[in-house]
Amino acid sequence: MLTITLHDTATPALARLSSLVTSRGALAAGGRAMKGAIVQNLNRLGTNQRYSAASTGFYQRAAQSIAEPQTGHGSVTVSITQSGLRQRWLGGPIRPVSAKYLTIPAQEAAYGKRAADFPDLTLAFMGRSTTGLPIFALIEGTPSLTRKKNVLFWLVRSVEQEGNSDVLPDEDQLKSAFAGGVRDYLHVDISGGNGEAE
Repeated sequence: MLTITLHDTATPALARLSSLVTSRGALAAGGRAMKGAIVQNLNRLGTNQRYSAASTGFYQRAAQSIAEPQTGHGSVTVSITQSGLRQRWLGGPIRPVSAKYLTIPAQEAAYGKRAADFPDLTLAFMGRSTTGLPIFALIEGTPSLTRKKNVLFWLVRSVEQEGNSDVLPDEDQLKSAFAGGVRDYLHVDISGGNGEAE
C-alpha cells in the first residue's frame, strides 16, 4: 500500500505575501512612487502656450508642495497644497474676490504679473461686446487719438476656466506607479513568476 500526503505550504506563503502587500511599508512605497510620478508630471509643465512666455514656476512650486504620502487602513493619500492647482486641473468659474474685475494678460509682457506691477496703467473703454456690454482694458500710458493703445490687460467680471487633465497623471499611470513602488518594496520577480518577499 502506498499513501501520499500533500501538505499545503502555498496558502501560508500567499497569506504572508498578502499581508506584506497591504502593510504600511508597501503602501508607503507605492505612495512614494505615486508622488514621484506626480512630481515628474508637474515639472514637465511650465510654459504658457498662448504667449510662449517663460514659466512663472507655478507647476514647480506645486511639485515642491507635495506632502509625504500618508498611509491608512489599506490606503495611501498623496496631498498637494499648492493653491490654484485644483482649479487648473478641474477648471470652473473664477471671480474677483477683492476687486471688481479680473485682469487677463493681453500680451507676453503681462503674463505672470499683476496690474500693480505696472506703474503707468490707465483704464480705457475699448468698445462694446456683441451683447452690448462695455469692454474695458488697462493700457500703458495715457490714451490719445494719435497713439495706438498698448493693451496690457483685459478686464472681465469672471471667467470659466477649462480644466486641464494633463495637470496630473491619469488613473492608469498612478496605478502603474503605485504597483511599481510596491513591487520594488517586495523585491518580487514578476517575470519569472517566482515571488520572494523580505
